[in-house]
Amino acid sequence: MDSSFSTSSRRTYDIPKPETGLAEWTSKIKALQREVDADEEAEQKRLEEEISAARQARLRRSRGAGPGSRVDSIDITREQLQTFDNTNDTSANDTPKSISERVQDQETALRKLMG
Repeated sequence: MDSSFSTSSRRTYDIPKPETGLAEWTSKIKALQREVDADEEAEQKRLEEEISAARQARLRRSRGAGPGSRVDSIDITREQLQTFDNTNDTSANDTPKSISERVQDQETALRKLMG
């Protein structure tokens, strides 16, 4: 094997300076992160609105303003919907129980079921 084979098998790459490439990738990553953050914020807002609408619909149903009534959900304004919102609902503020508390609650429930 001669030296022409060994030099032709080597490839040369144009590698940018690390600082330039790093800065470029950093800016791309930051832009993507901003985009992801904006998407997450929009999704969070959409979910909060969906949860609020579901709670308000449940409240309307419990007050007798269900599908059989003359109330049309399209005609209800946001201010009117907020009057249905139960301010005493603290379910969003509940803290999850520890594993030991859950196990104890399950054991208690099982004892009650078994008599």
